[in-house]
Amino acid sequence: MLQLWLLFLLATTGYDLLQRRVPNWLVMSGLAFAILALITERHPFGLTWAPALIASLAAFLFFLIFYLMKVMGAGDVKFAGVLALWVGLMPFALIWAMASVLAGLHALLFILSKRQPLPSLLLKLIHGPAFNDPLKSASSKQIPYAAYLALSAIAWLILFEPTPGS
Repeated sequence: MLQLWLLFLLATTGYDLLQRRVPNWLVMSGLAFAILALITERHPFGLTWAPALIASLAAFLFFLIFYLMKVMGAGDVKFAGVLALWVGLMPFALIWAMASVLAGLHALLFILSKRQPLPSLLLKLIHGPAFNDPLKSASSKQIPYAAYLALSAIAWLILFEPTPGS
């Protein structure tokens, strides 16, 4: 199941970085595999139903506030709920903090790119060929938050090497 989870994270990262969206089929796949892991009791991090569902609901509702304020996309909200179903509440809080730092750095690079060529070049690498003048391109202002959540989840796995039940 861990390999499926990592594949889900990598696919989400790719989609969000390249297309600035997380397709519903991808979110639903991650949800289905998380439920399968819970049903078969083969959850890679040893979570059971209650803590997984509480974490998922808490993450979804928390991120829904940002969606309603129109500062986050619906895909980011759904992905956060599914990610929390996989990792649980406390790990999700750490992953969210790491992702927020990455998103903040992304926003800072965007602001600096209005004045300096180097951050603009970095943003062009992040955004791909669709990146033009940051003042003219509305899509360049979107921060790929689900991608940063997914990358932070991978970093959490590498740095903290969680064992089942932890």
